[in-house]
Order: sequence, then C-alpha cells, then structure tokens
Amino acid sequence: MDARRTAVEMLDIAIRDEQCARRIAAEDEAALVRLELRRLGRRNGVRIRTARMGDAVLVVRLDAAVRHEDAATMRQELTPA
Repeated sequence: MDARRTAVEMLDIAIRDEQCARRIAAEDEAALVRLELRRLGRRNGVRIRTARMGDAVLVVRLDAAVRHEDAATMRQELTPA
C-alpha cells in the first residue's frame, strides 16, 4: 500500500464530504496514513483530526457540520463497507 496516495485520496474525500473512512488492517500502514494525512492537512491549511477505529482509519474536517446522532450510529455510518 502507498500511504501517501491513500492519504491524498482520503483527504480529497474529506475536503469534499467532511469525512472519510478507509479499512486499513495493518497497524503500521494505518499509522503511516494517519501521519501523512496530518502532514497533508497542515500543508493544505485544512484542519483535520484522524482516528483509528477497529481496522479503519478516519479523517474528519474540524469544520464539519455537527452531527446529532448517538455515538453508535456515527460509528456505524463511518465504518467502511
């Protein structure tokens, strides 16, 4: 897996859709993608947060619309198929 390419794709989606989740099972690959997401976010002036949820990596824009669902519903919606 190319961590940089994955991060670029995820950030592009998050910029457009406010958030993005991608299944990345390997912990070391997930860590590299999160690191690259944060680097790209800083470089592009996009304020984001990344998270690891199970075998998924998530990126969310800090200016995303506030969600009103409970935590379980948000997890379900953010978990990639």
